[in-house]
Amino acid sequence: YLRAVYLFFDNIAISLSVIGFALVFFYFLYQWLRYGRDPAKGTIIPLFAAPPEMSAAAMRYVDRHNSYDNKTFTAAIVELAVKGHVTIKEEGGVTTLQRRDGGKPLKNEEEAIKRHFFPKEKHRAIELKRENHIRVGGANTALKERLQRAYDGYFRDNYGKWWLGLLFTFIAAVFCLAGIVLQFPSRYATDAFIGTLLPILPLLLASFALNNGFTSREGKGFLIGVGVLFGILPAALGLWYVWISVDGYLELIPTICAFASTMLCAFYLEWMQAPTKEGRKALDHIEGLRVYLSTADESARLEAFNPPEKTPELFERMLPYAIALDVETSWAAKFRNVLAAAALGPATAAATA
Repeated sequence: YLRAVYLFFDNIAISLSVIGFALVFFYFLYQWLRYGRDPAKGTIIPLFAAPPEMSAAAMRYVDRHNSYDNKTFTAAIVELAVKGHVTIKEEGGVTTLQRRDGGKPLKNEEEAIKRHFFPKEKHRAIELKRENHIRVGGANTALKERLQRAYDGYFRDNYGKWWLGLLFTFIAAVFCLAGIVLQFPSRYATDAFIGTLLPILPLLLASFALNNGFTSREGKGFLIGVGVLFGILPAALGLWYVWISVDGYLELIPTICAFASTMLCAFYLEWMQAPTKEGRKALDHIEGLRVYLSTADESARLEAFNPPEKTPELFERMLPYAIALDVETSWAAKFRNVLAAAALGPATAAATA
């Protein structure tokens, strides 16, 4: 027992650093095992229709784990056109939405953006440009707010548990720095302290970008680049500065533990988010629809599920969902011959009349 005590205090810098890192690691591991694990995925099979309660914008919002972006807004506008409420025209690089009467029933969030585009009966068209930012921005905000209210119950963020982990990360960093002050010789303790302390905050913030880059379907390169430039590079320079200052590799352990605890804290913020059972069911349905929309050719596996006949009407009806799931190119390729034949039909009839 006494030998263990002596060993602990003789290596106080390493002891405190390892204890701090273990505190962060095992806290987040316990919280993830208890709250952060996703419900088991269901069997994914090709599905040929969206969930009846979901618009294309809602599908993208849920597929991105309740994250809103401009393409969510785009999918909603295209679906307004498909349902017969607007006509989309491009002229001179400006997109114009022209109001149409009638149309198929809209979801709540779609009604909201239509009301902002055309707040009065006299408003029959709107150009999507800066001069109309009040109406366009209002429609964008209305869509986002209604999606949040309708679907935020599909995921648990567990942020409350992460904040306690952030406190433990701060304690771990203090332990590492305290160990340096208590044990390192005065001739290089200050250098080791500075090399460890200064990169911690940039590393924490940049690790959020890194994690988002690893998990995002788009903008990966930019986010990872930001994380490396503003987080990994300063941490590497800090570690190098400590290494040239100290006497041995073991004295790098406090710095390594401080940096590792910081990155764990940032990564676990994303890992702690988990879908509810309802959210998992919706994600499975979305994934099944993605399989169908993204399969360019009718494979034998897809044919076994009796997909609907390819028609121009089917292409148009499902286009907003293909846009929402980032598979519009594959969806268009699937219908290339069908659309070409549909365009050729009237021309052939005119030529033979």
